[in-house]
Amino acid sequence: HNAYIGALRIKRDVGEQSSLGLIATSFNFIERHNQLAGVDGRLSLNRNTFLTFQLLGSTARRFFYAPAADRNVYRTGHGLAYFAELNRTGRRLNVQLAGAGHTRDYRAEIGFTTRTDTNRWSIFARYNSEPQPQRKLISWSALYTTLVQFDWRGRSQYAYHFPRVALNFKRQTFLQLAAYYDYARLFEEEFGARRTATRFMARR
Repeated sequence: HNAYIGALRIKRDVGEQSSLGLIATSFNFIERHNQLAGVDGRLSLNRNTFLTFQLLGSTARRFFYAPAADRNVYRTGHGLAYFAELNRTGRRLNVQLAGAGHTRDYRAEIGFTTRTDTNRWSIFARYNSEPQPQRKLISWSALYTTLVQFDWRGRSQYAYHFPRVALNFKRQTFLQLAAYYDYARLFEEEFGARRTATRFMARR
């Protein structure tokens, strides 16, 4: 038996630094059928600010695992995926805001999806001082990254904060100071059957 696979990609430049595109894929095999379509683009908001985005929708006819029933169910599932990234670059200040998410039934047979039923948003900021080669402390940088991850029901899955400072001295000497704090939360249905009123999991 053969799998029938197709892919379509259209991209058009808009202005000097912007573009818009269309993507569509199709995958058909025994008891596995998947169609996907979406739009994407890169928009120049000004000389230093860019917005990159992608929005995808999928439909799949295949087996989906049902945690409440603890079995695979052959059904049709519809899904949504998105990605957005806003970048602002400057001489001293750089800021990036990024987000991505996939609903539970999103599938992309022609592609790669790490985790479904999740949203992941992050902020990265960096400030660089003006270099002064004549001083002992030539320059310094302050950086901060924070990330939050949650499912489509609003339950937190993962988060972290990561502030740091970089100091650059003469003779190629530097010092970095950082702090890190994170949080992780796991849900039983991500690893197997879900506990119900008639089914309990053994404690270990």
